[in-house]
Amino acid sequence: PNIRLPIAFASVVGGLLPSYAFRGQCQPTSVFRNAHPISLIRKYYPVDPRHVDTTTTTATLHKSIHFASVFSDASASVDSFANNEDTLSAAVDALNAVLDSSDCPIRDIKVRAALLPTSCRIGLVATKDIGADENFLSVPLSTCGSPRDVFDPKISPSLAPVLPEKYDGWTGDAGLLAMLLLKETLLPRNELWAAWIQCLPTIDEATDTLPMLWDELAQEVLQSSSTKKIYRILDDADEDTTWLEENIWSADRVSFPASTERLRGSNPHPLFSLDGFRWALAIVNSRAVFIDGTLMLAPVADFANHADFVGGEGSGQPAEAALGYTGTFGITKAVRLATGKGRGSKLRAGDQAVISYGPKSAAEYLLDHGFVPPSASISSVSELTFEIDESDRFGDDKIDVLEFETYGGAMDPMQSFDVYGGPGSMGNPDPAMLQFLRLQKLNNKDAFLLESVFRKEVWGFMADPVSEENEADVVDAILDACETALEDMNSVPSSDTVFSDRRLNDCATVRDAERRALSMLSEYMTREKEALDLKEYYQQRRLKSLGLDSNWEDENSPDVGWGPGRNPGGAESDFF
Repeated sequence: PNIRLPIAFASVVGGLLPSYAFRGQCQPTSVFRNAHPISLIRKYYPVDPRHVDTTTTTATLHKSIHFASVFSDASASVDSFANNEDTLSAAVDALNAVLDSSDCPIRDIKVRAALLPTSCRIGLVATKDIGADENFLSVPLSTCGSPRDVFDPKISPSLAPVLPEKYDGWTGDAGLLAMLLLKETLLPRNELWAAWIQCLPTIDEATDTLPMLWDELAQEVLQSSSTKKIYRILDDADEDTTWLEENIWSADRVSFPASTERLRGSNPHPLFSLDGFRWALAIVNSRAVFIDGTLMLAPVADFANHADFVGGEGSGQPAEAALGYTGTFGITKAVRLATGKGRGSKLRAGDQAVISYGPKSAAEYLLDHGFVPPSASISSVSELTFEIDESDRFGDDKIDVLEFETYGGAMDPMQSFDVYGGPGSMGNPDPAMLQFLRLQKLNNKDAFLLESVFRKEVWGFMADPVSEENEADVVDAILDACETALEDMNSVPSSDTVFSDRRLNDCATVRDAERRALSMLSEYMTREKEALDLKEYYQQRRLKSLGLDSNWEDENSPDVGWGPGRNPGGAESDFF
């Protein structure tokens, strides 16, 4: 299935460096200055009534003072643009100019986009004091980008007519949002989107940050560092790109150019191509939020950086992006950014406003955002994937059970399960994983449970041990999966090695976290294997439910129910 680029967070006006997820130390200072002209937007996106909101005038966009934080060690991040008007600084100022316009659709604006230290890039800075649990930005859902926008001819006039209505790519909703981002990069819907896109990291800027854009060597190390495989993500992206290239893009290079010069920095920038789609997908994975049951791109809100804690470790936790309401009557749905509820969550003017990206594993944080916060490395989460084998003699029956009889909706024949090894964990496996594997390993004498008479109940039966043979197969499958994953991780240098490349150090952090989780699960399942004879299986449970689990009573016992003088098998008859 969000970096705003990895991160050493700072309080922008003086103060102490909070205990955010960080990459290094930086000494913050703050400078306020007037906004640059918005020639950056006008250069790339000339006003066109078909694609740009022309009600916003240049005069309106310059009416206020805008904020941009300048750090003493941040010059390296903009040196490459020093003699070029297309600077990141100018792009940030242009975005703030749009936020200051009277008809900006974003509401509850109490922050500005600001340049942060090299490792932070851009963040949101409070323009006034903000209390705990107080909104500081609300982006109406109508302003956000959603997957369905690519099918809307008003929003995507080039994509909607040619993209099949039932298009379902390997990359899912993230892939649809990636296509939307490519379209908006070429022809943005309004000046807010135009200014926001100019602030996004280009493919050159994100190459060392987002794993989808890493070089092959670093990706290979990451592939062996986690059970959540980056090659699988890249393969999905390549599959979608191949189909789109063959069926849509190559047929109309006017509407779908392979590159564009409408992005700042190095030109041309890849667009409707393999590199362009990977770039867009990486941006979506790092920035999209799941709100109101839909994955969305929320311009400006995505610049809020992540922090594990605010006001010092243990003082409070930032809030996650959530569904909120805004507008005159408070009924307009919006992506709501707010401060946390705990002590220390209040912000002073000039402080960086941060949020939490939510509970994710170390691998998910690295794959999506390009960094690993301390909280994720401590939680120690790994992932194991299992699949119903196509060659399985009873495979069709098992897939039928998964599709129609799992109570909670259809399940795919391939399932991934989290393995948790963090504080307080004993290495216990996910009950859902055991249930799935018992069905997968159902064979031989146990296969009678797949008969149609049990079809409505078989999934429920799998919640408990089926037979000693079946349970042994389940335990062995988990142990084999753990061993294979650990062997892959042992094929790369140990975490004791300190790499000069930050990416490799992050991979080592992920390996350590996942090793702990997998080792704990392996130890737990080894103990389970030694106690298989102590478990109660389906046969015993069934007999007990029928009241047939008691020992056979003596034939002379009055409780047996035989009449006096008549014994079972005695051949007595009433007519003799």
